Amino acid sequence: MKEQQPATVLGFFGVQPEELPAQLEAAVEGTGVLTALKAMLHAQAARLDWSIVLETLAGELGKILDAPLSEILVTAWESAGLLLEHANEAGESTTLLALAEHSLSSNHKPTIEIVVNAKPLATLEVTIDLTLDLAGAVVKIEDRKITEIHVGNVSGSGQVSCGGSVLFERKSGPIPIPGVLIPDPGIELSRV
Repeated sequence: MKEQQPATVLGFFGVQPEELPAQLEAAVEGTGVLTALKAMLHAQAARLDWSIVLETLAGELGKILDAPLSEILVTAWESAGLLLEHANEAGESTTLLALAEHSLSSNHKPTIEIVVNAKPLATLEVTIDLTLDLAGAVVKIEDRKITEIHVGNVSGSGQVSCGGSVLFERKSGPIPIPGVLIPDPGIELSRV
């Protein structure tokens, strides 16, 4: 049995979870939204240590960015109609589907709700933009589930911003994604 190799949005940007508080701290200086949040928090709970808030925000951001790239790829492929026909053909058999060279873009805008003393204080929008160029991708479909994604050659770019301030970005270039992504327990194809 193959070992699952984690490939997440955070990994795509080459950022370690422990680096997120520093990234957010730098963003506080770069945007009025996060500076205003710091001021609102101070006004609502003067004794609340800002470093604890940053650690908590970083933890929530880490959860958001822990999204598997396999899910993003499959959602984009399904939205484009690339997989549904083959899922119906595969039935209960195993199919290897070679995808043509292609590009995909993914944009997500999750939010982090800030609540102090049971009162909503602010909502931070996190914007995640990814563009991936894939060549040589092969998808293994078993029993209408994607069980492996052989990514082939991947290049791309992306950016993550919070409160209008760029936290990190990746310029176009080759991306070191593991050769095989193994979604566990497999991704159902009838989702879209």
